[in-house]
Amino acid sequence: MPISPISIPDIQTDSSVTVDSKSGIKFRQYNGQERFTLKSQPDGAKLVDASGQVILRLKKDSAQKIKIKDHQEQVRGYVVPVDDTWKLKSPDQSQNLFILHRQKDGGYQLKTGGNQLVYRLKIQDYGYEVEMASKQSLYTIKTKRGKTLLKDSNDEILLYTKPPISPIVMASFGLDALTEAQQTALAYALSEEL
Repeated sequence: MPISPISIPDIQTDSSVTVDSKSGIKFRQYNGQERFTLKSQPDGAKLVDASGQVILRLKKDSAQKIKIKDHQEQVRGYVVPVDDTWKLKSPDQSQNLFILHRQKDGGYQLKTGGNQLVYRLKIQDYGYEVEMASKQSLYTIKTKRGKTLLKDSNDEILLYTKPPISPIVMASFGLDALTEAQQTALAYALSEEL
């Protein structure tokens, strides 16, 4: 029987906290159970499940390009940061699957490789709001009570970290069009920029 999501009242936002480079950061589900941990490595990071099994590895080269490899060491794609843009590329690097653009107002837009808008990440006084191209609100990302929270449109917690991380890093996990591997690689790439 599933446990109901919880709701935590809003308090002041702190967007300056980023991923702990030594021990990693644990991502927990609404019921407190660990979902996965992102751990830094000398050449990138790895994502491990609650039992410590490697889910994926992120390898960063000297140009800051991040290779995404699954637990079987198969290449699943790349994230290529250039200025205020992050390109999510196919495993053979021949296609831009998605492109995240930082906007002048501090928000972001995720577009397909064909330049079609998928999501807006609107900056808010509490963090970020993930909005579909149709302007339908999907998620909010807030930092409060020493946690960063990913909440759905009903204000129910889906994922959180403690200690907190930057809301834009957590916002990657609200981009449902991306695979979990792409979300994680983008979160890592964004954390490296902060």
